[in-house]
Amino acid sequence: KGYVSMMIYPKYSQGWRPCYGLAFLTFLCNNDVLENLFALAGKHFSPLDCNKDIEIADCTTTFSSLWNTASIQNDEVVIPCGTCAVVDYTDGSTIKFKKGLNIQGKLFFPPTANVEIYTSHVFIMGVLEMDPPAAGNKVKFRFFGDTDQYLHPIDNNSHACDATQGCNMGKKPFAVAGGKLNIHGLADP
Repeated sequence: KGYVSMMIYPKYSQGWRPCYGLAFLTFLCNNDVLENLFALAGKHFSPLDCNKDIEIADCTTTFSSLWNTASIQNDEVVIPCGTCAVVDYTDGSTIKFKKGLNIQGKLFFPPTANVEIYTSHVFIMGVLEMDPPAAGNKVKFRFFGDTDQYLHPIDNNSHACDATQGCNMGKKPFAVAGGKLNIHGLADP
């Protein structure tokens, strides 16, 4: 299995510079983002108790059903803790998450997934897993927005942030807080 190193570069202006975040993600940061990262680094997140058997759970919930429900309610798309959802978009669609994507359970991208996700944030308190895409398929994340996004931890991590406000994750965050990012890279040609 290969390893993928992700570099996330939001649209930036003067004053942004490389800094290091959680897990193995590399960010460009300004002083405000650095303050948020250092404040978050002092928090203790652990795997969610409600996901005890998530690695062996059947992925029977479709991602499109969760997106349809959230888009009707104009709400954040949440993969509930203890639930495994499979990405069922195979036609290269662009799916917009007006209020972001919050993975508390597990979100699985099989090789058949072919989708672009356009969102204000991605929070991973559960598991995001991607298998290598089939020939011609790709999975792409794009971020929008200029307002800070707040993570509201659940279950055994509910103490990690302010109960009312949450943890300020900055603008356009891709954050792993007690969760797991499992991306299987492609083999060398």
